[in-house]
Amino acid sequence: MLRSSANGKRLSELRDQRELLRLRIFLVHLRTRVKNRIHGTLARHNVQIPGADLFGVEARLRLGARLPDLPVHSREAVEQELATLDFLEMQIESALFLTDPGDLRLALWPMCFTTDPLGPRRVAVFPPV
Repeated sequence: MLRSSANGKRLSELRDQRELLRLRIFLVHLRTRVKNRIHGTLARHNVQIPGADLFGVEARLRLGARLPDLPVHSREAVEQELATLDFLEMQIESALFLTDPGDLRLALWPMCFTTDPLGPRRVAVFPPV
């Protein structure tokens, strides 16, 4: 392997891009956990919001109107979780915005493996553009 300064700089950039990708993956998992907590709280108190996506614009308005139906502590928890969800959405968008999609694919490609009966193999995974 060549140890030139140009190659070292490229590897450093690649490591940095992978770190940003790992951050985004972490934030997406965290967002999923927060959404699941909100769903759980609503299910425990039998609060149903019609619509396919509870976190879409229209359903969020309906959810805001139904929050007074929850007990005080549960309502506070859901309100804080919704604020956390908004913050996470902003952070996820920011992490995606900071990366060039071509660079992100290059950073992601060596990390993507799957295990199957034929052994490990590379899989093409492309982030949404």
